Amino acid sequence: MKTSNLKINTIRLCILLFTLLLNFVADAQQKITLKIKYNSEENNFGVYAKANFTRRNFLWGPSQITITLPASLPNEKLRIKNLDGGTWEDNSLIFAPEVNNTRDFHGLSSSGNKTDLVENNEILLFYFSISEKVVANEVRLFDNNKDPKSSDKGMNGGDFQNSITDDKGKELYQPDVIISSNVEKKEEPENKKESEIALTLFPNVTKEKFNIALEGVEDKTNVTLLVSTEKGIVIMQDSGTKKALVEKTFKIPSQISSQSLVVRVKINATVIGKRLILERE
Repeated sequence: MKTSNLKINTIRLCILLFTLLLNFVADAQQKITLKIKYNSEENNFGVYAKANFTRRNFLWGPSQITITLPASLPNEKLRIKNLDGGTWEDNSLIFAPEVNNTRDFHGLSSSGNKTDLVENNEILLFYFSISEKVVANEVRLFDNNKDPKSSDKGMNGGDFQNSITDDKGKELYQPDVIISSNVEKKEEPENKKESEIALTLFPNVTKEKFNIALEGVEDKTNVTLLVSTEKGIVIMQDSGTKKALVEKTFKIPSQISSQSLVVRVKINATVIGKRLILERE
C-alpha cells in the first residue's frame, strides 16, 4: 500500500512540475510588438500593439515608445490622442543630435493601465499628428539596435529605447523586422519616390477654385487627392486617374472660411502635399 501511494504521489509531483514548467515557458515567451500606421484620410499616425498571448485586464506597467522624425520638422511636441495602455506623453525630446543630425527623437512614456489583450489582435494605443507635411515612411519607431544610445553625442544621457513592461517590471517588447521598419505599406510595382513627383497648385492663393499639375506620374496612374485643414480635418476628397484629376477644377466648399489649407495627393504608398491659401472676399 505504501509503495502504491508513493507511486501516486510521484506521478502527481511530476504532473505539477510539468505544469509549472509549461507555465514558465509560456510566460517567458510572452511578447508584445509595435507598429505605426499612417491614416491618409485623417492625416495622423497610429501606434498599435499586438501580443502573442491573451489576458483580460492585463496590467500594463511603465513603458516607453519612441518615435523618430525628420529633423526638418518643427521642434515641438507631438499632439497625442490617448486610447489604451495608459496616458502617453511626449516627455523626452532630442532634436537633431550630433550623432544623427537628420533625425529628431520623441520618447513617449506611460505609467500604464489595465488593458485587455487578445492573441494576435492589434490594439490602438494612441495616435498623433504632425503640424507640417512629412513623407509617411519618414515617421518610424526607434530601432533599439541601430538608433543612438544614451552615451552617444548629443543624446544628453537619454535612453530612448522602446520598452513595454508588465506590473512586475518584466520586459515584453519584442522588436520585429517588419513592424519596426517605418510605416506599414503595401508593396506596389509602380511606387514613386517623392523626389520623382512634383505637385503644383494654381493658383496657390484662391477665393474658391484651384487646379493641380502633377509631374512624374503616368496619366493612367490612380491618384487620391485630399484637402484638409492644418489641424488634419479632411474637407474634400477625390480619386481618379492622374489625367482626370489634372483636367478637373476643384472647388472649396462654401462653408469653409478663409484659412491655410493643405492639399495632398497619394500615389500608391507615396504622399506629397502643398499649402493652399484660401482667401474669401
